[in-house]
Amino acid sequence: MRVRPGIAQRLIVVQATVIVVLLTYFFVWRRTTAGLEAVFRSSDADRRVAAARLLAEKGSSAASALPTLVGALDDPDPRIRRAAAEAVVAAGGPYGVEIVLKASSSREAREVAIRHLLPWMRWDYLPSSR
Repeated sequence: MRVRPGIAQRLIVVQATVIVVLLTYFFVWRRTTAGLEAVFRSSDADRRVAAARLLAEKGSSAASALPTLVGALDDPDPRIRRAAAEAVVAAGGPYGVEIVLKASSSREAREVAIRHLLPWMRWDYLPSSR
């Protein structure tokens, strides 16, 4: 199968990008919350979303990044707002949802907070629809 030269060059660029991202992920991002926070402050939206997701995985051990994450709750990019809200909920412990609801006016961030609240809500007090 022959590949046109333009497509072959794009494939090489994509492969190189994936390798760089994976190496960065394993050697920098995974190591420290401070490293992830620094990546989150970059201008590249994809890297910011990835860093926020990794901070969310760290849970309450990423609490030192909360000020940076809360600042991103009203970011112009909806992907960053959603990822930051997930990270705040995860890092904020029992107060994460409250932090998101008080600090953000964005629809995406509020949806994340409400989604985390739903499992805790009791529905047995609602009137039946009979």
